[in-house]
Amino acid sequence: MANKDPFPIIHYCFILCTFILRCICFHTLPLSSCTEEPTTEDDVLLIRGLQGDYILFTHEGGVDVGDVDAKAEKLLIPVDLSKYPSNKEIAKSLLSKVPTGVHDVLVDFITRLYAVYVDCQFTYLEINPLVVIPNEDKTSAEVFFLDLAAKLDQTAEFECGAKWAIARSPTALGLRALSSDHVSIDAGPPMEFPAPFGREMTKEEA
Repeated sequence: MANKDPFPIIHYCFILCTFILRCICFHTLPLSSCTEEPTTEDDVLLIRGLQGDYILFTHEGGVDVGDVDAKAEKLLIPVDLSKYPSNKEIAKSLLSKVPTGVHDVLVDFITRLYAVYVDCQFTYLEINPLVVIPNEDKTSAEVFFLDLAAKLDQTAEFECGAKWAIARSPTALGLRALSSDHVSIDAGPPMEFPAPFGREMTKEEA
């Protein structure tokens, strides 16, 4: 199907130009759907606060997660990273409703995710659903992130612009680079920040 052809979605037709393909990940849906089994869909959220960064984790992911702030277990990561919590503290604070056999896998994932969050100057990063599929004896698990939303700190562009560009390069996205592609920072296109909602950019912002 050519991208010039409208594609029907419910009652509307759109012209689609970008497609994201992913492997099928069979997993248990939330209880509100069609099963009596515990859900394997979680939600992990990292967000910046005044005292530091907050990590929120809830064992109820998916489209019907509702009020994450009200449901989630929370952990404050102080600005002074020398006081970063231990693996045991992370598991105790965030994973009380998760089988203990998969704690090590999830703590490792959350720690690595937070490292990327800090290194790339995110102000918000949410994975929902985060699918955790335990092995048969529930001593380990595979982790898949099926959807992600994030916000970057534009004022950190002088520090992280090259990292953002590399992540958006054709190679990083599994695409073939074209000679016409606009590349000006290392290996990828610079990040583009739209004007704030409801107004045009000021001269300083442009």
